[in-house]
Amino acid sequence: LRPERNEDSIFSDTEKNVYAVFDGVGGSTAGGLASELARQYLAEHCHEFVGLSLKDTKGKMIEVLGGAHDEILQQSRKNIDWVGMGTTASVVKIWENLPDEVGKEGQDTVVIGHLGDSRVYVLRGGKRLEQITIDDNEIFINERIKKGRKSARSLQKKLGDAVDQKSVARQAGVSYVRNLINNYVGVSSPWIETYTTAIKQDDCILIMSDGVSDILTNREIKEHFLKEGNSAENIMAAAKERSKDRSHPRSKRDDKSIIVVKYIHKI
Repeated sequence: LRPERNEDSIFSDTEKNVYAVFDGVGGSTAGGLASELARQYLAEHCHEFVGLSLKDTKGKMIEVLGGAHDEILQQSRKNIDWVGMGTTASVVKIWENLPDEVGKEGQDTVVIGHLGDSRVYVLRGGKRLEQITIDDNEIFINERIKKGRKSARSLQKKLGDAVDQKSVARQAGVSYVRNLINNYVGVSSPWIETYTTAIKQDDCILIMSDGVSDILTNREIKEHFLKEGNSAENIMAAAKERSKDRSHPRSKRDDKSIIVVKYIHKI
């Protein structure tokens, strides 16, 4: 779901089970171009995910995002106004352990390629919302370097659950700055992170830009999604309404995009 006049770009291929949200960086024009270039590159190379092992799917994810990065750098050299443009990326491939695919082991798995602060969540069994990705901003990168991914994930969950994120950050002894990311497609020497997580029948995958996830708490995302038919529209409507409330600590004006995929195992 993506409102009009949005500098984000989204991608969805239900046949190949590949989905993505890109949020442009570097000004409205350049950022919108970068996110669209990344989307187009993924669309052109999406077929390359078909028939791969789980290990090779993760490698292909890095390869495709690396190719999108090279494309954005190449285009940025053509116009001085495009220098420094880039985009976040949260790309999801659902890898299925189909019975007729000989040699594949393990259970159905979500493979994620990630840069920036767009997020991927999994709602498990209609009850537990789990954030899979870790934002690439300074606070979480520093936490991961100092104490590891587990500590960074724990800190991010505290901030994700908090109404007033700055107060929680101060209590944790860190400085929290919104909309500041250190790693994205198009930046010098990007770090492409991959995540994998098991998925079961009827689990829901939620992919969204920070214009949604930074405005709503984790609990609000879950509650609005479960209200009236598991709908992305419910989350989007709540995020838009929050943006208008300038007195709320989480309120901000930003582009908003969200994709929701309900997983149904192929037989």
